[in-house]
Amino acid sequence: MSTQEPDSDGRTGAQSSQQLEQLLPIISAAYAGRENRVRVRFDEHIAEMIKDHARDRSLSVSTSPDRDYRNHLLGFASEVAVATWLNGNVDMRVLDDYDGDDGVDVEAPAEWGSRQDRIQVKATKDIENPERTIARSEVSDIDYAVLACSDIPERYIEIVGYTPRRVLELTDDAYGRNGPVLHQETLFPMHGRFYGPSDVREAVGSVE
Repeated sequence: MSTQEPDSDGRTGAQSSQQLEQLLPIISAAYAGRENRVRVRFDEHIAEMIKDHARDRSLSVSTSPDRDYRNHLLGFASEVAVATWLNGNVDMRVLDDYDGDDGVDVEAPAEWGSRQDRIQVKATKDIENPERTIARSEVSDIDYAVLACSDIPERYIEIVGYTPRRVLELTDDAYGRNGPVLHQETLFPMHGRFYGPSDVREAVGSVE
């Protein structure tokens, strides 16, 4: 007789694991390889816009101001790249009482109907083995999470893959972390498209 406790929606852990397996991609982003990532390239004018916005998002008082700025630079460049890929809108707001934004980074047209999908973008400098934790508190507010990476974010971003909210809801928190981890082995792959500066301008508007 099973001694497993049911989840909040009535399923046991075994049932949740089985459903998670059914939702994961047959071909993962890791299997598809780096050559299948979406690549978005910026020119010097777009780079300056991204740098300016990263400065605005950075904390005015920080023990590590350069690291804070670099984190926002990578994060915002990745949001711009994802908005370009999805023909969506990046959240350009800078909130007075929050270090960054309010959790939903990009809104983009859903595949079906007239609604907008809400996207959380996570980014890392690790190009070969990218992964990032998404906080459990962020999962309920989004439809998809996207993982991006770059070692020179003012020049280019690679979009590694994506996953829907339901997969995140069924995924256990990583050991010692406050939520599930986005990593290549469980992400849906991209299809190797390239976007240049003109494509970025269509997504974020005129950049001079």
